[in-house]
Amino acid sequence: MTIDEHVFRWINGLAGRFGPLDWAASHLANDYFIPATIALIAFGLWFSGNTLEARRRNQWAFIYGAVGVGFSALAVMIINHYYFRDRPYVLFPQIIPEVKHLFYLPTVSSFPSYPAALTFAFAFGVWLRNKKVGIVLFVLSVVMGLARIYVGVHYPLDILGGAAVGIAITYLFFWILKLLKPIVDLFIAILERLSLA
Repeated sequence: MTIDEHVFRWINGLAGRFGPLDWAASHLANDYFIPATIALIAFGLWFSGNTLEARRRNQWAFIYGAVGVGFSALAVMIINHYYFRDRPYVLFPQIIPEVKHLFYLPTVSSFPSYPAALTFAFAFGVWLRNKKVGIVLFVLSVVMGLARIYVGVHYPLDILGGAAVGIAITYLFFWILKLLKPIVDLFIAILERLSLA
């Protein structure tokens, strides 16, 4: 058994022992709670800033994160096309009685974690321009990743792989967007005239 599988079984082995923790993990692992929280933070970030400079910094943070999310999703889709890893509940059927009631059973590839790629991509993109908000987003990303291991739908390496994809792709487009800064600034200025920024 690999270290990845050992760590998975240690974290997932906590499931079913304490009802409130199971309830919290199932909500933190789902596709709605943390993603919706991140979306609300993103919306607030786009329109926040006491000065024009602070507002523009936050808008760029949003753009880096959003572009990172989009291209990370594409990267995971491409990886999954060529590489498929079974979910833990497929390889460890003995954990099904503990796990199946905590979460639905996805059938897509376990590696890299799609949710981890997207949440870490956005967190890193925001962190590049706004450290405080970026750290909050990183914490949410880590919590979601741990919760998905806890409920049995991902291995730790799936989460780490997704995070690595999200951060690497976002960093790549951070540099590409820097080259396109005049065009993006013009786009933001047009949105401001339309009261959309």
